[in-house]
Amino acid sequence: MTVNFQSMPQRSGDWTWFKAMASVKGFLIQHVESNGTYFIYGYDGPEVLACVIWTGDVPNGVLAGYSQAQNDTDKAEFETAYKPTSNRPISPVDVDGLPVQSPSAYEYAKEEGGFDGYLYSCPANTISIFDEPVTKVLFIQGAICWWDTPSVGDYGEFSIVDKDGVIPDPYGDHDSLMEHYGLTPGVDVLELSKYVRKFRPPPWAALLDVRQRTAGKILPGLYMRFIYNNTHVSNVVDCGVNYVDYAGD
Repeated sequence: MTVNFQSMPQRSGDWTWFKAMASVKGFLIQHVESNGTYFIYGYDGPEVLACVIWTGDVPNGVLAGYSQAQNDTDKAEFETAYKPTSNRPISPVDVDGLPVQSPSAYEYAKEEGGFDGYLYSCPANTISIFDEPVTKVLFIQGAICWWDTPSVGDYGEFSIVDKDGVIPDPYGDHDSLMEHYGLTPGVDVLELSKYVRKFRPPPWAALLDVRQRTAGKILPGLYMRFIYNNTHVSNVVDCGVNYVDYAGD
C-alpha cells in the first residue's frame, strides 16, 4: 500500500529520530502496515516526516548501521507504546464523533436560521480583537462584514477560537485540545477555523460577503472572533459583522 503525499516535501530517518521529532513537534503518528514493514509518518505542515520499521528481517544494507537487533527493539517499542494510539483522527472531533467543522452540517441544522449582527468601533493605530461567545450549538456558514472608510493597509480577520479548553483532546493525552498543543486554557487562544485571513478593504466603504457552501459546527463555549487592524493615525473605523448561522441540537 502506497501513501500519496503529492507535492508535500518529505524527511525520513530511523525510529529514534522520528519519535523524538513527534515528541518535540506534537504531530499525530500515523502508520501503514504493508509488505513486511511499518511505514510510520506524521504531518508537520508543510512537510511529512517518516520512518520505516520492518516486521521481519531487515534487508541487507538498506540502512547503514541499522541492525536487525535495533529494528526488533524499535518494533517492540512501536507495537507496545505507539501502535495502539496511532492513526487517530488528525482533525478534532466532538463528543458525538463529528468533526468540529462538519462538511455536512446542513443535515443537522433544524430550527433557526439568520444573522447575529454586531457593531464594532476600531480605534486608530490599533489591532482590535472582538470575541463573541457561542452559547448554543450553531452551524455557521460565514459572515457578511462592512467597513466605514478604512485606510490602505487595514485588514480584517474572522475565525473560531477556543480560549477555555472547550474542545476535548481526541487523542487522549490531555484534558483539552489546547493542552495537547501546549496551550493553557484561560490564558492562551487556539484558533480552530479561519474564515477570513487578512482581507484588505479598499479605502472607502467596503462590503465583504464570505459564506461557504456548507456550515461548520460550532460548540457552546467557543468564540466567534473578529480582528481589525486600523492603521490610520487618527481615524476610528466602524465595522459591522453579521454572522450567518443556524441553531442546532
